[in-house]
Amino acid sequence: MTSFIEQLNVSSEDRFKKLTPTAFRRHKLLKALNEQIEVASEYMYGRQYMRRSMRSVTDPETQQRITVMQQRPARKWFWVDDQGQLLLQVRYGNRSLKVRDDKPTIVVGDKDQLVSTLKLVCQAVEAGELDEAIEAVQKPYGRPIPSAKSPAKPKRDR
Repeated sequence: MTSFIEQLNVSSEDRFKKLTPTAFRRHKLLKALNEQIEVASEYMYGRQYMRRSMRSVTDPETQQRITVMQQRPARKWFWVDDQGQLLLQVRYGNRSLKVRDDKPTIVVGDKDQLVSTLKLVCQAVEAGELDEAIEAVQKPYGRPIPSAKSPAKPKRDR
């Protein structure tokens, strides 16, 4: 007779594995692109997409902190130019990505093609085609480490 534990199919996979920086940036951009797909879907019907977020505020009567849902309009990445064409800029944070040939703007044309264009950009991000563009707009963080070739600053006498 076998035990119950021996009947289970087990794996060494960890639930909370750390993402690589590239995978984290892709995930962040895909999340923003999926929100833009929602924005574009509402735009097709002439409505405005409202982003929902939870905020903690102090209740004026009881002076206790409560959590409330707040709705704000999401910023659109697309617009209509003077000729009536729909244009799109893919953004990472508040910076626009250079999609192809150092050009940041995608000409969508008609609003019926907007959602399909955004889905195509999602596929490109999943395939890793925009990794270099994301890396180019990523700000360096932390204190820069001086290289061995550059002379160190002389210390001042105090």
